[in-house]
Amino acid sequence: MSKGLITAFVLCGSPLTMHAGWIVTIFSQGSPATIYATIGREHGGTAADHAGVWDIQGYHDLHPAGATYSGVQETTGSTRAGWAYYGANAHAGIWTALSRASWVDLNPTNSTFSQCFSISGGQQSGAAYFNGTSHAGIWNGTADSWIDLNPAGGSNSWARSTVGTQQVGYVYFANKTHGGIWTGTSNSWLDLHPADPSESDIHRTIGTQQVGYVYFGQTFHASIWSGSSNTWIDLNPPGAENSEAFATTGQYQAGRIYNDISNSIQHAGIWQGTSTS
Repeated sequence: MSKGLITAFVLCGSPLTMHAGWIVTIFSQGSPATIYATIGREHGGTAADHAGVWDIQGYHDLHPAGATYSGVQETTGSTRAGWAYYGANAHAGIWTALSRASWVDLNPTNSTFSQCFSISGGQQSGAAYFNGTSHAGIWNGTADSWIDLNPAGGSNSWARSTVGTQQVGYVYFANKTHGGIWTGTSNSWLDLHPADPSESDIHRTIGTQQVGYVYFGQTFHASIWSGSSNTWIDLNPPGAENSEAFATTGQYQAGRIYNDISNSIQHAGIWQGTSTS
């Protein structure tokens, strides 16, 4: 076993014990690597610029033939979503098995660049570029299934996450990002941008709750929503310069805070729906 990535998993003794213990697992690959997604005992990411999965059987190299760089962004345990670069252009795609040959290229017709960031059941979400403009979109396992989610008036957009019936991400309006949700079509766009912040972005949804952050000028605050702009809750804790929320169970939200203005000191943590939790 060669020495490669060292990944730490924090296991909490109880939901309120934030740093009860650490388990360190050394993954074998011999080169710098990153894990982006975990489900059960399967961990997806990149190693030596190759998409790959680690599980109890070891490491599975999923790098597609002819690609220069690739990565697994999310996994359901049976299907993995991510991208592969061919030269300077990325193609969104999925792997339907733990093999390179299972790669399915999702890059839509006439798109110069695409990436897939989320998968739920048979649906994938991400974005594709057309004439230099990014369009949020979803797929259902093939390039021909692409559905463009970019709403009317939006100049650029990304769909960061899907649960199958709902997608979240952001859209640029007048050069400002607005976080929001879709339900499978471009005209279903619902803008969740609150009244006071200058910009917003949504990372994740479970259908009933969405998490991300908002900007107040140069500072950003972790945030949650429950399906509308007027449900926005600022999670930035007292004393934190900046914060971001990346995931939610509905009861708990996970993310990080920055304790100095240079953003060089980061602390991972969880909330329970309020800034003081």
